[in-house]
Amino acid sequence: MGFTLIELLVVIAIIAILAAILFPVFAQAKAAAKTSSTISNVKQLGTAVHIYANDYDDMTPGAFMCGNGDPDIWCGSGWWSSQSDVFVTWSTTIWPYLKNGEITMDSAQRAPVATTAPSTGSFNWGRYTTIAVNRLGAFEVETYTTDYGIQKGRNLAGQENISTRAMFTTSRDDRGGGWGVFYFDGWLACDPNYTAESYWNNIVYESTKSHRKMIPTVRLDSSAKTIPFDKVKKQPGTEWWDFDYTYWGEPYSATN
Repeated sequence: MGFTLIELLVVIAIIAILAAILFPVFAQAKAAAKTSSTISNVKQLGTAVHIYANDYDDMTPGAFMCGNGDPDIWCGSGWWSSQSDVFVTWSTTIWPYLKNGEITMDSAQRAPVATTAPSTGSFNWGRYTTIAVNRLGAFEVETYTTDYGIQKGRNLAGQENISTRAMFTTSRDDRGGGWGVFYFDGWLACDPNYTAESYWNNIVYESTKSHRKMIPTVRLDSSAKTIPFDKVKKQPGTEWWDFDYTYWGEPYSATN
C-alpha cells in the first residue's frame, strides 16, 4: 500500500523542520572547529617565538626587518626604498621553527597567498598572513633613538602582563581583497570605528567577524584562547591612547 499525498507532505514537512533546526547547528559546529584550529595555529606561533628567543638571548624577532637580521635599522628610508629587496617579516624570521606556512593563517579565512617556505634574502609578498603579530605591544618599541623611532626586538622575559598581553591574533583587511596584514598596532586595531584610510586599521576587529566577535589570541606566556573583542576594544569617546594596555601592550615601554 502506497503513501497518501497527505502522508508524503507530512514527511516532507518533518524533514524540512529537522533541516532548519540542524543546519545552523552544523554551521556553528564548523565555525567552532575553525576557531579551534586557529587557536592551535597561534599557539604554535607563540611556541616558535619562545624557541627563537631561546636561541637569540631571549629577544623577540622584529615584526619586519632587513634581510641581514640587524634589529636596529629600518632598511634605509622605508619599505619602498632601494633597500626594500632585503626586507623580511616575522614569518620569514621564525620559519626554521615552523616549516609549515598553514600555521600563519586563520583557518576561518581563505589563505591570501601561498603557504610554502618564504624566499630568503628578499621581501616576499607571499608572507602577508591572516595572523598578525602585536608589533609595538610585544615585538618592538617606540624609542625615538633609531631610524623612524622603532627598536626591533624586545626582551621576552622582561615584559610585564605576559599572561594577558597579546603576542599574535587573527587579522583581516577586506579592502585588500580579504588579505590579512602581518602586524598590528594596538591603538589602530582596538578601535572598531577607526576611519583613517589604512590597511592597518581595524584588522583585528574585522577578523572577529569569523569568530563570533572573539579574538583567537596567543599571549606572551604562550597560552592561547579566544578573547571577547568587546572586553578589550577602545571605548567610545576616549582618546586614541586610552586602550587596554594589559592586552594590547604599551608602545613606548619595552616592559609594559
